[in-house]
Amino acid sequence: MAEANDARIDAPKENQPKGDSPTQNIDRIDLFRSEKKEAPAGAASGDTVGLKNNTEAGFLDFSQNDPFAAADSDNDLTRGAKNSKKSAPKESSAAKPESKSDVKSDAKSEVKADAKPGEKAVEEPFTVLNDSSKLDPNKPSVLFLDDFNKKKPFLDSDPKDKSLVISQTSEIALNGVASTTDKGTKKQTETGFTHGEFSARLAEENGFNAIRAQLNTSDSDGIPDFSKPLNGIADQVDSGKLKLGKGDVVNVSMGGVDLPFGQINQLLGSNKDNTITPENVKNPETQKDILERLGKVADDPSQSQVVRNWSKIQVDTNKAIQRLQGQGVEVLHSAANEGKDTLSLEFLSANHELASADSKTGKTDAFAPEHSKTTQANGVYPIRFQPGTEMGGGREGKYTVEGTNVKFRGEEFGNLNMQQTVSVSGKALDSDAAVKDVFEKKFGRENPPRNNENGYLVAVAAGNSFANIDYLSKQRERLAETKRTANAQ
Repeated sequence: MAEANDARIDAPKENQPKGDSPTQNIDRIDLFRSEKKEAPAGAASGDTVGLKNNTEAGFLDFSQNDPFAAADSDNDLTRGAKNSKKSAPKESSAAKPESKSDVKSDAKSEVKADAKPGEKAVEEPFTVLNDSSKLDPNKPSVLFLDDFNKKKPFLDSDPKDKSLVISQTSEIALNGVASTTDKGTKKQTETGFTHGEFSARLAEENGFNAIRAQLNTSDSDGIPDFSKPLNGIADQVDSGKLKLGKGDVVNVSMGGVDLPFGQINQLLGSNKDNTITPENVKNPETQKDILERLGKVADDPSQSQVVRNWSKIQVDTNKAIQRLQGQGVEVLHSAANEGKDTLSLEFLSANHELASADSKTGKTDAFAPEHSKTTQANGVYPIRFQPGTEMGGGREGKYTVEGTNVKFRGEEFGNLNMQQTVSVSGKALDSDAAVKDVFEKKFGRENPPRNNENGYLVAVAAGNSFANIDYLSKQRERLAETKRTANAQ
């Protein structure tokens, strides 16, 4: 049995996906190409260090497990919700996945009830999945605007025997489970954490209330529009439905495309007097100038309509962020996995922009942004499994999320991690050399040992998306004190 003083988290609760997400992937080249202005050579290089535009085996692009992405997409979940133009094949009733859902919702309807007959119902931009009215008022709360759904079932082919497989995956896979349906089509599922659930569970173990807000539709002409869910959250704060204020945080580990500084300057027509640089972007006056110039691009008839729409969304999202911060809520953006020379314009106004860095060396990871507005926090978490001893015919192993002191029971995931492989973005790395290559080339940090006192390495949760775990842990006392002071007033 596990020791009594272990910090544990429960098995993840599965939420049945509800329909396709009507958002699309944005191609940065197509978005910013115009007849009048061509991007400078190398400004939007596909050879970025981040999670985008990379299909190498073992690369942490999250696309294998992105519930919003097309089957052939190579884009990163943390950079925006995406839509598959090809709907997943309907599976037979014999292979229909379980539709269990243990979470309670204080926003049960996902569509607006006032839709007129014959009109298509409009999906709300987010849905709160847990009962936010029963949170501990003495703890700081973090609302995670993220994805908590497993990927919709899809038809795949087993590479070994070429048989058809109905597959369903989670974001951070810990185990694989295979079964055979009545019709002989194999069903393969993975147990583990979805993207948002991983951050939410660890935040709870670090002493926070976690509010799970599932991102639904949030786009305009295929461009992710985070102003909609952020304004929706602010509306619920104003109405008292969401009890958020000073000492509380809204965390967004998703977003749209982040651009290189050179491309931003070209788009905004910068000159030698107002060039935007990694050094001056922290300056409030520089940020104000950026948003004003984005507003001018949005109103510029010489620009393509797509660029104008995109620019307006950047401005609107920053206004929504400023609105939340005006309510006393801190906005934390922990996404952007496209390399060091990039900037998130849509979250420019956020209190905190995180950059994943090695806690041992202080070196920013290769996929993370690096400029004066960022705050470093660790975003790479090895997950280890240690088999337990036989107890009455059963075996209780233990998973450890290294760097957090959080452990959870192996029986919650079937105790199936008996293979000597490491799951990285849905791909199994079965050698020390493969693990070393990923850490050195893609992260720019030393790889962890395959075995240590916590067991052997079975998965890696990595990306700027998860830098919030380290940051929130370090900021808990400050936020708790802010909360206590606000409650006393």
